[in-house]
Amino acid sequence: MYLPPEGMGEAGAREDISRRFREVYGPLHYKMGRQLKDPAAIHWAKLEVPEDPEEVRAVREDLANKYPVDIVNYARWVFDRKGVLSNSWVEALFGQPAPMAKGGEPKGRNPKNIEE
Repeated sequence: MYLPPEGMGEAGAREDISRRFREVYGPLHYKMGRQLKDPAAIHWAKLEVPEDPEEVRAVREDLANKYPVDIVNYARWVFDRKGVLSNSWVEALFGQPAPMAKGGEPKGRNPKNIEE
């Protein structure tokens, strides 16, 4: 679903497309995509934060299974403690920046190139 440029197309078209994406496509994709043998994933730039807290938890779990969220949050903690590069979307789906647990290593990655 692509949005028409501002001022182009019918009045309210952008809002209608955005609403339908949030209310129809996103929930359908989350529900159907998780049932596949190799789960489908919405492109990260098209993710919407669901309104249902249980769905937020499920999306966060999906992201953690696909991406090294713990390393991302560690990098945010090291390089952006004031949250200048963050926003409500990042915080809702990735959580808060955090240090790595002592002696801990993130799942599937080796953070040795990131120093505290």
